[in-house]
Amino acid sequence: MAENKKTYHYDLRGRNGQMYLVLDKYLGLLIRSDKYRNIAQSSAIAGFCIFLTAILFRDRGNSGRLPPIETAMLLFLSPVLIVICIKQLIYVIVALDMPDYDGKTQKAQRADSIISQDGLEAVYDDFMEAEPVADTELMAGKRYIFVKDIGMARKDDIEDCIMQENESESLVVLTVRDENGEESFRIKEIQKGLSYEERRAEFAQARDEVFRGLGKK
Repeated sequence: MAENKKTYHYDLRGRNGQMYLVLDKYLGLLIRSDKYRNIAQSSAIAGFCIFLTAILFRDRGNSGRLPPIETAMLLFLSPVLIVICIKQLIYVIVALDMPDYDGKTQKAQRADSIISQDGLEAVYDDFMEAEPVADTELMAGKRYIFVKDIGMARKDDIEDCIMQENESESLVVLTVRDENGEESFRIKEIQKGLSYEERRAEFAQARDEVFRGLGKK
């Protein structure tokens, strides 16, 4: 069955671009970029390099023989300008073939969906006022939670706080369910070398502190 992917479009000018950059860096998302603006800038740089190179070779052709300083400039600048020009043109060709950012990962889809529905300014302001919750990697604002390099969610969409274990680690995990599906957010690693009862006790304490920090019972 074909995936139902939604493409979001971003206004990355001025304050909007700065807000997206702050959120993307903290959440560990693919940094959004204005593909067409970058293409235009690279095209302009390539054109400028071609223009300067043409002037250098034209002067050489007109003069036949250039003074030592201008000869040195020609020998040094021409290869540099040509390399810069080629790199910029390659970027343009590659960028034209790249799809628009469409948030392929689940955490990107959730962040994009929340921002699309609730507004970038609301999410950003909540993030800037968010505070750490107990001894975890969780930051909680008034409406949202933010976990560094993992993702964000609405506080109202938190279902539970559970302990997950595998052969190498025991984790405190928040489970979230919303319009984007279900996801587990790792927020703390339980100390290694503890017995099962000790791990359960540390988890219970962490769980109580997390729900207290989130304003939940």
